Amino acid sequence: MENSTIRKELHHLIDGADEDLLRLVYSILLPKAQVSEFSREQLDQLEKRYQNHLKNPEEGKTWDEVKAKLKK
Repeated sequence: MENSTIRKELHHLIDGADEDLLRLVYSILLPKAQVSEFSREQLDQLEKRYQNHLKNPEEGKTWDEVKAKLKK
């Protein structure tokens, strides 16, 4: 099979892939140092927190507020 055919087929498969397959392919193609070492649960929690931040950005604290609280 020619490279151009493989590229087209991969593109087609990726366009229809679910999230788990996309993450798998992505982790295979990235250099080892860039692969996330977070568990699925950790990634889900980060996504949940990020979505909450997008819905309610005023509820968060700035980095300066966090540092000031830690110094007390």
